[in-house]
Amino acid sequence: MTPAPAAAVKNTSIVMENKHGSWIRRTLALLLMVIGYFHSNAQTSDQSTMEIDPGIQKVVDWYRNVNRENKILEGWTIQILSTRDRREMEQERDRFLYKYPEYRVRQSFEEPFYRLKVGSFTSKLEALALRQQLQKQYRSAVLVKEEINKEDYF
Repeated sequence: MTPAPAAAVKNTSIVMENKHGSWIRRTLALLLMVIGYFHSNAQTSDQSTMEIDPGIQKVVDWYRNVNRENKILEGWTIQILSTRDRREMEQERDRFLYKYPEYRVRQSFEEPFYRLKVGSFTSKLEALALRQQLQKQYRSAVLVKEEINKEDYF
């Protein structure tokens, strides 16, 4: 008599597994149908066209033209030297260009100082990275926000 209840328990566990298996199958089937629906909608939306209000298009075109004509960007540069001695500035410029030929160097004179600035960046983060690299050799290197020419940047 004891074997019968064991068999019944065994069969019950198989039935339970079948119930869970069919639940998983139904869930997967539903999930696949939902994914298929969204995928088919995504494909048809790629083929659709969007109409833009003429007023908005006019503003967009104007903005593009202004940006094409504007040759100046707000950006960042690193000042590596400020001195009263022009020769010192020129020597340092030459040393820098020899060591870092990939960076643009600008020199300026604002009485009484000659200033040497390097790099042209639109991102402060990029400028900070160069400044950190240069501070080993140029302890007084500072970040300067200024206008830069697009030609210098691109």
